[in-house]
Amino acid sequence: MAELPKSFRVGERWTLATVRSTIFGMDLRECPGIVCGVLLMTVAGCAEDPPPPPCSAQFTAPYEGELEIGLMDRETGLYRRLTDGEPVGVSMGANGLSMIVPTFRAVGISPARPQVCVTVEVPGRNIADGLANPPSAMVADGDGYILRNFQVPFQVPQCCIVCQDGHVNAYMRDNRGQRFHGELTLRLERSGCPDPAGSCCPPDVTCPPPLSAPVCP
Repeated sequence: MAELPKSFRVGERWTLATVRSTIFGMDLRECPGIVCGVLLMTVAGCAEDPPPPPCSAQFTAPYEGELEIGLMDRETGLYRRLTDGEPVGVSMGANGLSMIVPTFRAVGISPARPQVCVTVEVPGRNIADGLANPPSAMVADGDGYILRNFQVPFQVPQCCIVCQDGHVNAYMRDNRGQRFHGELTLRLERSGCPDPAGSCCPPDVTCPPPLSAPVCP
């Protein structure tokens, strides 16, 4: 049997590039289909890629300004800044994912479709980490601009996060390369239409059924 190439020796990382060229002295383009399939599945399972870095890695300091985190008030239709520790409702979107829908505000930003990154952490768990370009531009609000109703979907079931404190970090980069950042801790509560205040789960309820109501406009 041919000597194993370095990448297949014990303790070395196996790579698919090496598999494509030589494995146990065989060129995979010439070996039987079933044999090659088994070998490829074995090697692919051993060479796992590391998880991607969080989107916040693309928005490192320094920042040109603060990114406020707020909501659109359902009664007045106006932007309202959230305060640290304030409760916010977790709703269910059309795709079946639980989410919060904050509005962001910044002063001195170019409003044309900025790039947005939002991460949300509850104790011991990262439940949101997403990078997106919103479908529309920011709109004027006093001396700044707001990005309204930005959907932040969670990667876990709703009953894993309600009644917990979620630490939100929000980042924004405009088309001039300016970066903005804001963060606060919000109390995540169940909510739905027409219950904007939300209600926290009783301590004796382990996992209440998720809401089926869509996100309120």
